Amino acid sequence: MSRNEWIEIDQGYLERINRRKHLLHHEQQFCIDSNPSARLAIEELYEEIMTYQLSKRFPSMFSVKYGTFINHVTGCRYSLDSRRLNDAYMLNSLAENVEEDFYFMCPDGEGEYRLQAYSSCFPQGLHSATKMGLSVREIHQPVPGYESRLGNGVDKHFRRMEPGGFVGRLNVRQILIGANQ
Repeated sequence: MSRNEWIEIDQGYLERINRRKHLLHHEQQFCIDSNPSARLAIEELYEEIMTYQLSKRFPSMFSVKYGTFINHVTGCRYSLDSRRLNDAYMLNSLAENVEEDFYFMCPDGEGEYRLQAYSSCFPQGLHSATKMGLSVREIHQPVPGYESRLGNGVDKHFRRMEPGGFVGRLNVRQILIGANQ
């Protein structure tokens, strides 16, 4: 995936962002959380999206001026000084400006990747708060065949990732409506 394929915006942006803001205001404890071990990853993502992705790719909708990110669609402004911002502010700001949900899988002392932070308003059946601190394998334990068919491959994929690379993951759910469809 290239940087230009990562964030997408269409005509329904404002309506969906307003839904996300409503959730963040009324149910924030379900939408964002972080552990200190994810701090650097959160800062990196915050700067990438707020400073580069949005303002460079969509300059009529977003801009950066004097250390402030401006969303011209919503009229909101956000500080870009990530060193002075707390994790909750950055995760909340990401959720208020892009529709993507983010999960921060960081290695523990033994090199096992664990969920250490998230910004997720629509997690598709996953209760993110109950997964904090769990490994990739533990999170996917209920998935039939994960351990036998995917577990080792996913572990290898995480170990091969390099800084600066982009990796996208898409959850696809098939919903069957009626017997003949």
